[in-house]
Amino acid sequence: WPWLSAPVAAITVFAVLMVWPGRFLLLGYMMDDWIFGWEVVHRSRPGLEARMEGFAQELAKVLRQGGYDEILFAAHSLGCAIKIAVIDRALQLVPEFGKNGETLAVLSTGSSLLKIAYHPRGGWLRESVKRVSASPSIFWIDYQTMADPISFYNVDTLKALKLPDTGRPMIRRVHIRDMLRPETYRRYKANFFRLHRQLVMGNEKRYFYDYYMICCGPLRLETRVLKPETIVGRFSEDGSLKSDQEPQGSQGKAAT
Repeated sequence: WPWLSAPVAAITVFAVLMVWPGRFLLLGYMMDDWIFGWEVVHRSRPGLEARMEGFAQELAKVLRQGGYDEILFAAHSLGCAIKIAVIDRALQLVPEFGKNGETLAVLSTGSSLLKIAYHPRGGWLRESVKRVSASPSIFWIDYQTMADPISFYNVDTLKALKLPDTGRPMIRRVHIRDMLRPETYRRYKANFFRLHRQLVMGNEKRYFYDYYMICCGPLRLETRVLKPETIVGRFSEDGSLKSDQEPQGSQGKAAT
């Protein structure tokens, strides 16, 4: 009986925990995430390599075409790991990019890059990080927040991976409580997945970090990073650019 009852009891307990408190803790989502992360590390997920190559080809096409005020490549969470591999491949496809001063703006938020690059089998990603960070045509910013327990807060990617310090990515810290109304922040304070996603969701308060204004607004990411104290004052209460603030060009933004 012990040999028969133990597996049954284990399965029963597991099923109960998946329903409660697993539903609240999103255990199913987390297991899916870790399975996918394992497949990314080992490059074993069917079709993933082809999709990354296709993505790199599309990015290379944009880099080759040019004519934009800014090309912005943004990613969040585990996407930050895939993004660097895609950028690395795209730069190999367009080796001339940057020779005339062109820049690719790279935005990382809630980054889980180290979850892949730390792994013993993640050497391929560490090599990509090394090449991308060494490219002078890359402007790479990593926004971090202490309120997000999923990302690697207060960790320097290059130092953690023992790579040469190139100054890329730059690290900037944001405070989620300054992006939300007090009652909203209190409601989500214990919901770590919700706080993890906030960096790619809309603000409720005017703040120098605003994901949608970064991706769709008139100011370059570089301006927002290097002059954060001037950002909020450049816009009127209705969100329009003040008349004394000239847009940075007329060719538009290619947001990947």
